[in-house]
Amino acid sequence: MIRGYSYKPEDLVFYGIDGEQEQGQAPYYFGVELEVDNLSDRDEFDYKLQQDGYKEIYLKEDGSLSYAGVEIVSYPMTRNAHEEYDWQGIFDWVEHYGGKSHNTTTCGLHIHISKTAFESADHKAIFIALYEKFKKEFRILLRRKDHKRKEWAKDYSEAYYNEFGQMIEKVDNGWVNMLKEEFFPFAHDGKYASNFLKRKVAMNIKPEKTLEFRGFKGTTKRSSFIACIQLLDEMVKYTKGIQIIEDCEFSDFLNYIMKGTGENAELIQYIFEMIERAKRRGEITKEVRKGYLNEEVEEPEPEQENVDSVDSGDIQFNFVE
Repeated sequence: MIRGYSYKPEDLVFYGIDGEQEQGQAPYYFGVELEVDNLSDRDEFDYKLQQDGYKEIYLKEDGSLSYAGVEIVSYPMTRNAHEEYDWQGIFDWVEHYGGKSHNTTTCGLHIHISKTAFESADHKAIFIALYEKFKKEFRILLRRKDHKRKEWAKDYSEAYYNEFGQMIEKVDNGWVNMLKEEFFPFAHDGKYASNFLKRKVAMNIKPEKTLEFRGFKGTTKRSSFIACIQLLDEMVKYTKGIQIIEDCEFSDFLNYIMKGTGENAELIQYIFEMIERAKRRGEITKEVRKGYLNEEVEEPEPEQENVDSVDSGDIQFNFVE
């Protein structure tokens, strides 16, 4: 049964894997909303998923999709549970019915993170600040055209410039304090929640129990799908140790990811794939060169204005193994 857009399960079931509690972890969860479109028969698609026993997900209507589209919504799962779940089986059925996600103009992948993942308001603010400070570096991982990103997943500097002006653009500890003092208190205040906290931002703090990241374009490629969850999880863990956002460099975050090579196999593969994709599409910006390739980029002379003309074969990845 395909549910209405506003449907929420009465009894929310949380999924982890055996042993997580015993390992001393206090699990936090990721809930995904994956939009797919162009299904040849979405009711039969829904029936096949039910027949195959995919009880950990359900389908919903979504007004941003055509009538041939649905939103695949998961119950909350830990990262480990998502990694072990049979997402490939679901994606195979999407393909069987001609559905698409990445290769559309309509579909996104929204990931909810339990607010219990954040140890404090400071931690949550630093997490958001990491994305905002390095938003140009993160953009190649979103797989979105920029005009679509601005439509569905604005940066705070784009969404709230009228309220805070230039103050919102300089991401420092003053910005973090402003986030805690000016944004968080209004998240569930009826006077401000609908008007001040715009929902179509990349980091949506409006949900009561989750933080929703809306930046990714949809995908039915399992490795990319899992990589998106891993990226957010690594951001959560990395920002636990950050006290001063000004001291944080994007290359430090990448090196943190690389240290977990075995755990982050899909994410590391995804990063390299997205860099190669940026090279093919002529999107190797100075932020990408500095953030991913650890290259200092000087301001070019006017006749050398297009840095994308540099031979991409000369690029050397500079991660720490």
